[in-house]
Amino acid sequence: MKLTKKTWTVVSRVFGFSALGVWIGHFYFWYSYFNEGPSLPDRVSGHYVALNNHGSVHYITESQDHKITLMRVIAVLLLAACLVVHLRRIGPPKPWENKI
Repeated sequence: MKLTKKTWTVVSRVFGFSALGVWIGHFYFWYSYFNEGPSLPDRVSGHYVALNNHGSVHYITESQDHKITLMRVIAVLLLAACLVVHLRRIGPPKPWENKI
């Protein structure tokens, strides 16, 4: 089964919008963890990983830091997949494909 250019365009856009959604979710969790974390490290409760926002430091748990980092990596990988599909399968428009 040979996939058409339109199918690859849809796949590329799904990867791109998924990357955007994960990136926005990353910021949502980053700010929610930042607001709920204590401003001093607390080893007893597990809040000892520093989360710095322009000099304002709050501390989060390793689990929260892992989730934020994982979301960041997933967003970058989805964006890379979007670009690879776009450049390899779709490519720039051919001169005869220009729609005016």
